[in-house]
Amino acid sequence: MNQFEEAEDYWKNKIYKKWVVVVAKGRGKREQTEQLYVRSKTECGAIKTALFHAALKGARHINNIRVAHPVYDLKATEVI
Repeated sequence: MNQFEEAEDYWKNKIYKKWVVVVAKGRGKREQTEQLYVRSKTECGAIKTALFHAALKGARHINNIRVAHPVYDLKATEVI
């Protein structure tokens, strides 16, 4: 299993999920991006939340959105 499949498997039974959203402003060499971690039930909700809370004012488009991996993105560790 790759890390994206592991993340999907981890979040599939949870109501609220953590999403990694990359918002962008501008095009080409002047493009600025910001990566946000947001909590939402759906992908659409995550996009709305990320655009609302982005520090980049005037951010207009989403470059990437995916479910956050508990270890690689959120730095969670397994408790024994």
